[in-house]
Amino acid sequence: MSVSNLVESCLNNVFPTLHTMSKYGIDGNEGTNPMDILKCYSTAIKEGKLSEEEIEKTKDLNNLILKFNKSKDYYNRVKKSGGIQISVTFPNHVECSKCNYCGIVTTNVCPNCQLKF
Repeated sequence: MSVSNLVESCLNNVFPTLHTMSKYGIDGNEGTNPMDILKCYSTAIKEGKLSEEEIEKTKDLNNLILKFNKSKDYYNRVKKSGGIQISVTFPNHVECSKCNYCGIVTTNVCPNCQLKF
């Protein structure tokens, strides 16, 4: 579902849901500018005609997205900051169903509202 939200958001020039932003690395992790990453996705989806199926099936989403953006100024900023860090890279990256906290959690308790996962 979140890949559909990502594609629709890019096509309509709006931000995706918080869950989608977190899952696909549009959350500013490691200091990467979320707007630069969103531009990378938008370019790949709009200009590169990248489909939901391609996004879901790829084993290297970072390179798949970035290959459509090599001539863009924001591409270099994203690459310098370590590329797109999708949540599968961070297995403890969660979104709390109660307070919507998103982050890397090393316990089974939300650090914001104390809900057990």
